[in-house]
Amino acid sequence: MLSNGTTFYTGSAEPNVTFDSRVINYLYAFQVGLPKLPEGSKATLYIPSGLGFGTDALTSGGITVPANSNLIYEVELVKVFN
Repeated sequence: MLSNGTTFYTGSAEPNVTFDSRVINYLYAFQVGLPKLPEGSKATLYIPSGLGFGTDALTSGGITVPANSNLIYEVELVKVFN
């Protein structure tokens, strides 16, 4: 959720035929944080801007995350596939 109350992203990112969810494709903070979580766990990740989008603004679905934004993500690691 952005500071103005707008939700930037909510949903599930499950691998399927057209989407392969691999940690190496995620923000650096996820690359560091997700491998530390056991399957079935939930966590809140507080991500400083340098480990998030940095000096780049990000626009998706008409919503913009400003440059240098600190991020908070609530995540649940359901299953890990090799």
